[in-house]
Amino acid sequence: MGLFSVNLQCDHDTAFHFNPRFSEGGVVVCNTKERQQWGKEERKHEMPFHKGQRFEIRILVNHHCYMVSVNGNHFLEYKHRIPLHRVNTLHINGNVELENVSFLGPGALLSVEKSLLMGGVKEIDLYDLRATKVKTLALIGNNSIRNSC
Repeated sequence: MGLFSVNLQCDHDTAFHFNPRFSEGGVVVCNTKERQQWGKEERKHEMPFHKGQRFEIRILVNHHCYMVSVNGNHFLEYKHRIPLHRVNTLHINGNVELENVSFLGPGALLSVEKSLLMGGVKEIDLYDLRATKVKTLALIGNNSIRNSC
């Protein structure tokens, strides 16, 4: 089971699933779920997250892939398997406390404040952002697991 996951979704499909897992020896798993079927996992055997510590994830969206950085360092690239124009929801779940979620695009900035995130908001509708061609998603938070898994 994963520490937490960040999912860029489109209706019942998941265009990009980003899932750090301490329980598997410190690996980050990325995948796509289309028509109720998970694709082939891409695994990076490196863990940029530390239990109980603050982190920042940035997902740069370009025409051919998602480019992910963690704490200011390039971490991985994941090629699109589902067309970008279908993505309409950001879903975050698991053992994570978010401080801020920001979406940056040409002429647009949306920031979801900590007060909303503390209220349990873990799913953010991206319908209005598709027209602005969001280029970067930034998530700042703490993973809330403090003891060993």
